[in-house]
Amino acid sequence: MATTSLEWMNVTYDAEFASPAFDLPTNNTSVLSAIYETFLPQFRINSRDMDVTGGNVLSDVHVRASLFNGNGSIDISADKMSLVFNNLRTENELLTCQRCVLLGEEVLNKSLPAVRIGMVAIKPTLFLELDGEDKDIGDHLAQLSAPSIQLDLDEFGSAVQYPGLNVEVSNPQERWDALFHAFRDRMKPSSLILNCQAIYQEDGAVRGLGNRVDHLKRLLRAFFDSAELELEGLTG
Repeated sequence: MATTSLEWMNVTYDAEFASPAFDLPTNNTSVLSAIYETFLPQFRINSRDMDVTGGNVLSDVHVRASLFNGNGSIDISADKMSLVFNNLRTENELLTCQRCVLLGEEVLNKSLPAVRIGMVAIKPTLFLELDGEDKDIGDHLAQLSAPSIQLDLDEFGSAVQYPGLNVEVSNPQERWDALFHAFRDRMKPSSLILNCQAIYQEDGAVRGLGNRVDHLKRLLRAFFDSAELELEGLTG
């Protein structure tokens, strides 16, 4: 069992609409006002942090607001609401992200009441460091499983293929899916980058933000256990 420490995390939360938000082009300033009024009591937003993008195509219309000095954002388009959070390092910051998602849902209810969410995707990227000096996370990954494809690198000089982990999980009955892709940071051999996403159908068994966050944490623990990695950090 190798021990890793979570250095930081980026998270994207996508709520895809069941049908396009046809009212967005004519209500874009109302949506922007709802973002300002809903977030302002807890999180400061300046006028320079907000913008509206229009166009002749419905998918070109976006209402955006920057949060936390550029480390976060909310973007509402005709197809989805997306919240992005970067450089998360503490449990309190993760809780703040969850509050922002709930505020985003409140914005939709206020400004686009006809919109219904059809699917939610929670997509964290974890940046991990293998404990100990002069260690290479690739050595650990290589012990877990052989690569599914071994490239012929004879014509590429001293090129080396490094191992990675790819896992896909699906539960058709409960209507959720999860994807995991872990690979060695090529700039720092002791670092591991884990991209993952959990996709929840709105009419599935796992409903509500809190339940989905807890579900994703359990999936992450299962991944780390199977990868023989001990995680110290935010997912608890």
